[in-house]
Amino acid sequence: MLTNQQLALIVLQDAGHTREEAALALVNDPEMIGRLGPQIEEKRTALEAQAEQAAQEAFAKTPEGRKQAALQAAQEAEEREKVVSSARVLYAQEFGLSAEGLSDEEVLHATGIERDPARMGAVERDAAVEDFARSLPRMGADERLQTARDLGVEVSTVEGYARDFLGLSFQPTFGDPEGGESA
Repeated sequence: MLTNQQLALIVLQDAGHTREEAALALVNDPEMIGRLGPQIEEKRTALEAQAEQAAQEAFAKTPEGRKQAALQAAQEAEEREKVVSSARVLYAQEFGLSAEGLSDEEVLHATGIERDPARMGAVERDAAVEDFARSLPRMGADERLQTARDLGVEVSTVEGYARDFLGLSFQPTFGDPEGGESA
């Protein structure tokens, strides 16, 4: 844990001062730390968030983290299969037709469980992409890829938006912390 003085040095350096200039300013003006209070707390919060993100990413690469990711992916796949199966029953009940020849996506769109991007207006599609971006931290890689395909967008583009504009923190789909595709 960094002290307020250490964080004040960082804040001043971030503002363009050299380390020596920052240290001298703090020595010559003991009240400066108090005036920098909001910036110090903002920097502390940012550094703590970075440390938490780094810890999550490090854990995700461990055998236990990979096991957890595999179990989550399996659970998500099982849940999706339940939804698709239920949608097929609903389709048969509502339309009096068999859903046998339809893909999972077609059944989900026809029953209104998922939105069909081909039939969305620009505003609705933008809202769906925004919802997708906000859901990224809770989604597995397969679900992200499928949702991106359904919406006709690139996963890396939505991840960049979520990270840069929404300030969300999550494990990138393709392992590149900047959100670009490395596969």
